[in-house]
Amino acid sequence: MKRTTKYVALDVHQATTVASVREESGRVIARSVLPTDRGALTEFVRGMRGARHVTFEEGTKRSGCTTCWRRSSIGGRVRSAWGTAAGQQG
Repeated sequence: MKRTTKYVALDVHQATTVASVREESGRVIARSVLPTDRGALTEFVRGMRGARHVTFEEGTKRSGCTTCWRRSSIGGRVRSAWGTAAGQQG
């Protein structure tokens, strides 16, 4: 991938995470289904060049600790990370 700003969306499920990467223009440049584990998510984000902004959605049955490890896993590799539980507003 080119060294440009990337916008990464992660839809987190118990066993797998669906990832979509867009460039600044909004064009989708990558889609992938990954195992929902620290190593796979870290490697996926690490493989991108340039600034990375990540957001993820996880089901309401996931614990807050899951959100914490996701943010800590990818936090040092991205400019910003946001998380929300499915069904939350705001």
